[in-house]
Amino acid sequence: MTAEQIPPRTAAAASHAPGTDVVGRRIVGLIVDVAVLGAVGYVLTQVLEAVFTDPAYGGMSPAGRILAIVLGIAFWLAAFVAVPTATGGSTLGMRLAGVRAVRAVDGGAPSAVAHLLRMICLIVDGAVSGLVGFVIILNSRNRRRLGDMVAGTLVVRS
Repeated sequence: MTAEQIPPRTAAAASHAPGTDVVGRRIVGLIVDVAVLGAVGYVLTQVLEAVFTDPAYGGMSPAGRILAIVLGIAFWLAAFVAVPTATGGSTLGMRLAGVRAVRAVDGGAPSAVAHLLRMICLIVDGAVSGLVGFVIILNSRNRRRLGDMVAGTLVVRS
C-alpha cells in the first residue's frame, strides 16, 4: 500500500487519549446495568403490587406508588453513584465490560458528586434510545459523553 492509499486519520480519531476508545465496551456496560436494574425494578414492582394492592384505586395504592418511586430512585443512586464510588469508578456493567470512569485531570477515582453528575446527565445522554449520548461520544475529544464532560471524567479500559 502506497502513502496515497492510506486513509488520513480523522480529527476525532486523532484527538483522544490512549485507553479512551472504548465505545463498544461502554455500550455493553450500560446494557448490563440497565438490564440488571430493569430486573430488580420488575421484581420490586411485583412485590409492592402484591403488598399495596387496593381495589379502591384499581391497583397499587398511592402509598405503594410513592414507595416504588423512592425505592427506584434509591436503586439508581446505588447502581450509578454508590457502587462506582466504592469500587473506584465502575458500575457492575462497566466492570464486566472492562472499563471504569476516572478523573480527567489526573486519572484518579471520581468523587460521589462526579458520579451523581454523570448519572443525572444520563437523562440527556439516554435520549432517543441513547442515540444522543452515542453521537456525542463519537464526536467528542477522548470519547466523552455529556455526563463525562460535566463531571470532569473519562471512561478508560480497566
